[in-house]
Amino acid sequence: MKIARDLSTLKECIAVWGLRENRRELPRYHVDIQGDYFVEQKGLPVIRGSCRLVDVNREGFAVTIVNVQFHEGTKLHFQFFAGLNRIDVAGKAVYIDWGDDGYRVGIQSIHKKIDIMKQLLGE
Repeated sequence: MKIARDLSTLKECIAVWGLRENRRELPRYHVDIQGDYFVEQKGLPVIRGSCRLVDVNREGFAVTIVNVQFHEGTKLHFQFFAGLNRIDVAGKAVYIDWGDDGYRVGIQSIHKKIDIMKQLLGE
């Protein structure tokens, strides 16, 4: 499977492979995109850091982070770039696992009706 190294390539992959509605058939797109995140507490960003977007599907995505200073259920904000455009995405951490390249953090949309893929693609 092709690895998308920017959001434009991810959009092309989705056009080819599509997005399925059936939960069991949700394709996971492998990506390698640098980004930034921050943790919000009482409306203020208290922890900032860099991350790598590593895979995406309709309901969520995974990032790798070297040093995690938050727990599952924490609301996070992410910033990725598509050319000169900044894409802002919000989600909550649903799992945190240690991996070879740091912590792998699963992010899910905060609201069931908001498609996280559309947030990532700036739609």
